[in-house]
Amino acid sequence: MNKKIDDKNNILESWIMVEHLSEGEINVKDFTSFNNLCEDNYYKLFEEEIKKKKLYRNQNGGVVVYFGVFKFKEIVDHIRKKYRLEETEEEISYGRKFSLALCFD
Repeated sequence: MNKKIDDKNNILESWIMVEHLSEGEINVKDFTSFNNLCEDNYYKLFEEEIKKKKLYRNQNGGVVVYFGVFKFKEIVDHIRKKYRLEETEEEISYGRKFSLALCFD
């Protein structure tokens, strides 16, 4: 490979590492989606989730709203295709990532 391709590979691999360290992965099976919410009744949604988790009054807890959830592998594949980069032998977990998280405690 030439130096330009090596540099692009190094940049991509560095970016992948930054994403893993900065945001981790989220498991969408553990979350409730607002897509299924009827009549914009957010209070009822949160009340049901609290009951499911068997939380009691005054117990510490919080709400995290994730925006822009995406499959990380799709982004990496797009970059590899655009810059004609080959896949590496390195084992990488390509779970789901998010663009923005809004957290309340």
